[in-house]
Amino acid sequence: MFSKYKSEYPELAEQIELMNSRKMPADWESKLPVYPADAKGMASRISNGKIMQSVAEACPYFLGGSADLAPSTKTRLVDSKFGDFMPPSTGWGDWSGRNFHFGIREHAMGAIMNGMSLCKLRSFGS
Repeated sequence: MFSKYKSEYPELAEQIELMNSRKMPADWESKLPVYPADAKGMASRISNGKIMQSVAEACPYFLGGSADLAPSTKTRLVDSKFGDFMPPSTGWGDWSGRNFHFGIREHAMGAIMNGMSLCKLRSFGS
């Protein structure tokens, strides 16, 4: 069955194969920003947020969210194409979104992220 899918959707099949082998897409590291040395520096949550955007661009199975801390931890994937994982009936997103809103449920968030990881997705949370 997968061979038929692979012949019809070769790019998506390649993503599935990479994900199932726990590999990242080719050349993903080249998309990471480079930060020059700076005496003033940059807060790690800000640099991490920027790096996460680059990883999300390169890796379609990179997804996650926060327990109501996304604005302060900069863990929201900000490009509108990443969207919010929400029931379409809410008007706030759909099932294709890559940003999860866990609410103030850190323990549940950890359990959900573990499940995502077991399914070989690249999950993040804060």
